[in-house]
Amino acid sequence: MKVKVYLLLFLAFGYSYSQDDVNAEEIFNKENKDLELINEVLSHKIDSINQFITNSELRIKLNSELNTIASIKRVYSTGLDLITENNTKELEKRIEFIARYFFSKEKYYLFNFSRGLGSRYGVEHDFKYDKPIIFLTISSGCIITNIHKREEQILGIFNRKMNELLSEI
Repeated sequence: MKVKVYLLLFLAFGYSYSQDDVNAEEIFNKENKDLELINEVLSHKIDSINQFITNSELRIKLNSELNTIASIKRVYSTGLDLITENNTKELEKRIEFIARYFFSKEKYYLFNFSRGLGSRYGVEHDFKYDKPIIFLTISSGCIITNIHKREEQILGIFNRKMNELLSEI
């Protein structure tokens, strides 16, 4: 009788383990696909930004065109000792410009932040203001530093501008 019970438990465990592998693979593939979209949005170059916001001093100083969300986020969150208050205002104008750019292309993105040990990147599709919105979740990990807070601050400016534009429709 014990042998039958052990055999039954072994089969049940083996079945559940194989199901976990399939789900883990599906989750991994979805997260990779989500991360690709997040990286695509963060690194999308907006070349027209430098025609409207023309502080070449900051761009030369940082050796960056500052025409992507990623480049602005990186400088804003880590370059406090490199930038002045005026430079900070310029970066905030640039992130608002990028929000307007995506809005004009009818690509409505909003950023969320995931924290903690189980934090993950993700993409969710939903409706807000009767428009299809893509929520991009960025992982901050379990230890929140000043850099993370500044990232959330600059992406919060993007979110505010996008929400403002969406609410005016």
